Amino acid sequence: MKDCVLVYNMDDSSTLKILYETTLDKFYVPFCRIIEKYTAVAIAETNELRICSMVDAREIAKYKFKDPIRTICSLGEAIYIGFDSEVVKLSIDSPTLSSVISLPSANITSIQAISDSTLFLCCIDGGIAFVNTMTGEITSRRSVRFPPTCSYLRDNVLVIGCYDGHVLVIGLIPEFRIIMEIQAHTRPVNTVAIMEDGTVISGSSDSLICMIDPKAESVQTSLMKHSIVTGVISDRTNIYVSCYDYPTIIMLKKK
Repeated sequence: MKDCVLVYNMDDSSTLKILYETTLDKFYVPFCRIIEKYTAVAIAETNELRICSMVDAREIAKYKFKDPIRTICSLGEAIYIGFDSEVVKLSIDSPTLSSVISLPSANITSIQAISDSTLFLCCIDGGIAFVNTMTGEITSRRSVRFPPTCSYLRDNVLVIGCYDGHVLVIGLIPEFRIIMEIQAHTRPVNTVAIMEDGTVISGSSDSLICMIDPKAESVQTSLMKHSIVTGVISDRTNIYVSCYDYPTIIMLKKK
């Protein structure tokens, strides 16, 4: 199997055309995120975080940690990196690490930066919390009835993917409220995102990418040939997909 990053153009729902490809070391890619004009890629087998150009997948920077990376998120050019019981902050401009919060035995599964001073995190036991990044204190705790595995925040709308295949859409303003609960997958949801038009994207271990309309509570699915979809993100015109059993980041062109 070729070790590369593939960028695809999708003319329709069944046809993919390769635009270009570039070399990538042969490691499993658990997830990726868009950070400004970069893509952050977590490499599972070596506990690495790589920052790549979204234009040609060229590597900009690489960081290696002693513990497995469970989740990453960004705000501006700052990257928040979640481990089992700790969250640290990395600045792309000046590559220094600073601890944000330490939660022994928390089993953190997902984090989202709401603002410069507020971080949202999920734990596998169903607990979710809002954290003051300046003090490291938890300002609010809540829980959901499905164990959360991933999350995504956009325009004060929070999407949570769950271990049993549920996808939750939650509004944060004027108060915390669940807008939608839907069984989108049959296996754990590994990644979620929100498009500019409000469409929710989710990827799962069931090999499906789902596009969910929260208003109609309708689901459209696309079957990936790879066994586990680990990352789905979107900019204005494209959808980027990473898969566990193939060392690629796939770009799907939206219609």
